[in-house]
Amino acid sequence: MNRTHGLLILLGVLVLAAAGDLLWLYPALPEQVATKFNSDGVAKAWGTKAGFLAVQILAMLLLIGLALAGRFLVPRLPGNLINMPHRSYWLAPEREQFTRRRIGELVLALCAAQLAFLIALTHLTLRANLQPSPRLGNEPFWLVGGLLGITALLIGRFYWTFRRPR
Repeated sequence: MNRTHGLLILLGVLVLAAAGDLLWLYPALPEQVATKFNSDGVAKAWGTKAGFLAVQILAMLLLIGLALAGRFLVPRLPGNLINMPHRSYWLAPEREQFTRRRIGELVLALCAAQLAFLIALTHLTLRANLQPSPRLGNEPFWLVGGLLGITALLIGRFYWTFRRPR
């Protein structure tokens, strides 16, 4: 199995996890749910649970659509639309297929990280809304730090892979 297949499987697993979480927790939610929280974790905006569900599903579908579109459009993009270090070297005919495959994998990995972040944040919001007084803890800050760290690692790996040619 190559990286692309592994990342597509990861996206599928994330979608199944999100669906299971929503199916499990959604029925127990009150009709009015907290949809936004301030930095102290206190609810500051409210909406219907159906509206909350619709926004979460739409956001997840948008991320999945961007991941798949990015992955499958990269091989078809003209080389001058790809912005990367040492483009002329890495998009030379003998390296172009490798380069485009790696860029597509980066797009999938970044979208998978963002989808995992969104799923985890949705889970925390659902859990908070099951309490009598909805409140988030410090977990969202850890999630943001994790997403930033993973993003930095993925981009660093990309730049390491496509560093100055020897």
